[in-house]
Amino acid sequence: MKTNYIFKFLEKSNVGEFLPVLFDILYENMEKIAPFGKSYEDAKTEWLGQVAPAMKKDRRQIVLMYDGDALAGYAQYYTNDTLLMIEEIQLKPKYQRTMLLHQFCKFMKSIVPSEIAYIEAYADKRNTNSKKLMEALGMKIINDDGKYYHFRGLLKALKIRKRK
Repeated sequence: MKTNYIFKFLEKSNVGEFLPVLFDILYENMEKIAPFGKSYEDAKTEWLGQVAPAMKKDRRQIVLMYDGDALAGYAQYYTNDTLLMIEEIQLKPKYQRTMLLHQFCKFMKSIVPSEIAYIEAYADKRNTNSKKLMEALGMKIINDDGKYYHFRGLLKALKIRKRK
């Protein structure tokens, strides 16, 4: 099947329009793996209350992932000195375990500033898929606060392999 993956930065002027759609992708994925422990509306209100103001910071970005015209997922991240912090990567279920994540990783390696040396991310301990993915990418756990694993790796050493 031919894919036409396209990556676009969310224009900050459109944050209010896109965030509810992005939350729906997050909720659909995470409610099965690591439930929010609250109603959909309460979880959405809390998430929007955190993400909307955070997006006002210059270095915080959201990359929208498309398959042609169809929104397939998104990634939220920021950079700081020598660090790329991936805050969220969510793919709609039909795009999980496809080449979309591989293509996204290649895209990110091509656009981050040259001074970025490290990549970090957190994973809910209940989300074994995220843990396995980060380990497969060459990242290591550097902290465990009881609820989340904190992963870190060298960006240049990030293992981006095509699935067989």
